[in-house]
Amino acid sequence: MPVKWKSQKKFNPDVVLARVGKNRMTDGEGTSFSGFEVNEDAATLHSMLDFPDIASEMDKPSLVWKALVKARPELTAATFIEAINIELTSILRKKEEPFCFLSTISFDAAKWPKRISILDTKVDLYGLSFPKKFAS
Repeated sequence: MPVKWKSQKKFNPDVVLARVGKNRMTDGEGTSFSGFEVNEDAATLHSMLDFPDIASEMDKPSLVWKALVKARPELTAATFIEAINIELTSILRKKEEPFCFLSTISFDAAKWPKRISILDTKVDLYGLSFPKKFAS
């Protein structure tokens, strides 16, 4: 499900996008913005968007910024919404990769279980030595 504009009767993104467009400079290598108003405008645009449920845990303000940078050739409601949907699709296509984080902490491990589960994360407490897979 794509990102959509909320009711066009209540919100007019063209006004905000025109203001951002005046302060946006693009060249062959990138995009830059002049002034600080763009921060407020990005927040305003964020409030005008209806994100799908699958994007509930994503950094939505970051999606808005990336769309402001990547919308081409002109910054319009159509090019902005297209850019934000391309960015959302790109993020959703990336596979989640499991990883291990190894750290040390000083406490009496005898009083703790060997494994602690917090949401989808498992924390293994190894004591004084680490498994061989972590040897360098």
